[in-house]
Amino acid sequence: MAVILIACSAAAKNEEVWLTPASAPVTPRTGSALTVVHDAAEFDGCMAALPENSRIHLTAGVFHTVKGVSLKSGCWLAGEGMDRTIILLDDIGSRPIINGGFSVIVSAPPRIHGAGVSDLTVDCNFQGQSLHKAKVGIGAVALNGTDLRLSSVKAINFGSTGREDFVLALCHDDWATSDFAIATNLIIDGCVVTQPASNSTFPGGFGCIVIYGIPKPLSGGGHEGESTPITRVGTGWVTRAEVKNCRVCGIMQSGGALGVNYVAQCDIVNNTITNCPNAFGFYSENPCFEDLSIVSNTFDGVKLALAFSPQHFRNVRLKRGLSVRDNMIRNCSYGGIGLGRTLARGPWDGYTNVTIQNNRIYMASSTPGRAIYVGATEHLTMAGNVIDNRAAEGGFQAELDGAPNARIVDNHNVDGSSLSILYNQTAVKPSQRHK
Repeated sequence: MAVILIACSAAAKNEEVWLTPASAPVTPRTGSALTVVHDAAEFDGCMAALPENSRIHLTAGVFHTVKGVSLKSGCWLAGEGMDRTIILLDDIGSRPIINGGFSVIVSAPPRIHGAGVSDLTVDCNFQGQSLHKAKVGIGAVALNGTDLRLSSVKAINFGSTGREDFVLALCHDDWATSDFAIATNLIIDGCVVTQPASNSTFPGGFGCIVIYGIPKPLSGGGHEGESTPITRVGTGWVTRAEVKNCRVCGIMQSGGALGVNYVAQCDIVNNTITNCPNAFGFYSENPCFEDLSIVSNTFDGVKLALAFSPQHFRNVRLKRGLSVRDNMIRNCSYGGIGLGRTLARGPWDGYTNVTIQNNRIYMASSTPGRAIYVGATEHLTMAGNVIDNRAAEGGFQAELDGAPNARIVDNHNVDGSSLSILYNQTAVKPSQRHK
């Protein structure tokens, strides 16, 4: 343990710290002192002792942990590559967990800033936990704060038995005592979520890779949007967020492979979602966003590629500025792009300024669902989409249920024929219904 204390005191002088497992000691490239950890207790002790603004290098090898890693502000935890540096969660036994969920790498409470994790694999070892028979979920990374980044992080053997948890998550939560009302610059880049634990019954919960905010709580309880309208970006939101170059594969049961909520200026770009037959490729429940772009992604073998599902709250929620462009969608078992609408719930709660353009949608050959469904949308542009949806119910490849002021241009089937679109008006404002 003396070596560990020397390394941690060096970190206080803004020097980089190198850790290596006893099974594979190496020479650090920078000439800094090398700390050898022999077991989970030593690794956990060293990580807990590191101060803010530390840069921690983990060499190739397997690092065991029981308590997990609590990342502090300004800290960067970097390995030597996915599948080379591995953080393995040993059996946490009866250790108390919060709300039935446990993440291997978390932020130091209550929140952090200017921190990140890169170039390593997190083995959640859900199948090796003695708690797996309870309703518990184990994910890889959950960081709360601002200016946070996950880069080239791989998550494996995560899982849940009924608990709805995330695998990789950046969020702006518990902001009530925060020194910032709106979090900025939350980025997830080049990450991989695959290989859920074999005994997991609900891997991924509501989302495998997610970025989200929590809206302002009200003095009488609850949050904005539950009993009051949300009409602009405000306290508790995340601005300037990105999920890019990520891959999710083999999730059999999950809410969504990707997901965001309470975000503004957010880009979902160049991600690949494959072989998730019971999952949504992208999912946002009770969506609330401004300027959200979903561009150049591939969704192959999912239930529904893009799903927005407003289903609980009765009040107006901001859904303004959505761009869905240049995505490849294949082998969906339910639908392609779905902007769900709120039924009979009081005030107008639709989408505004939506572009669905240049997407290629190839539905599974026996799928009766629509390739595109748009509900309750003002100022829609739907242009240049190419669709193969031969088994569509009623022969309609797309459905617009309440889309006044829509611009529909040059959408067609793969054989070049015009798209068959079903027009409904059940979700239109009464003043905008066609006479």
